[in-house]
Amino acid sequence: MKLIRFFFLLLLPLLAASLSAQSYQVTFYANHPFDGNTSPGHIWVKLSDGSSSQTWGFHPNGLRNEANRRSDVDYTFSTDKAGYDEALRVVARFDGRDYDFGSEDCRFFASSIASAIGLRTPSLGTKSPGEWLGDLVTMNF
Repeated sequence: MKLIRFFFLLLLPLLAASLSAQSYQVTFYANHPFDGNTSPGHIWVKLSDGSSSQTWGFHPNGLRNEANRRSDVDYTFSTDKAGYDEALRVVARFDGRDYDFGSEDCRFFASSIASAIGLRTPSLGTKSPGEWLGDLVTMNF
């Protein structure tokens, strides 16, 4: 009985610490171009601190809440509090920023978030958002 109590007392602080630790995650979502390439596709991000989340995409008219948008593909990366906070600062920097298709667009926004959480980022080039996300995953695993 003393042995069981000893292990319980030893493991209780570890269990409590693991239960109280916050989980910070960044999810990248992408839509592929539509048939006939009438749309280049789109990429957006969700930032989560384990208890709440916010989902943003960068558009010609600025940042937009994308929480209800459906994606063709998504991938989630874990980060720490410092990376999460830096990602929030990136979102704030894009608020009111000018959109420039091909350079400062939704892919550039996603790439800036990826860099903020310490990921290696692929070149934007002429890749669709879905291709860029596939390269991001490949480069970081």
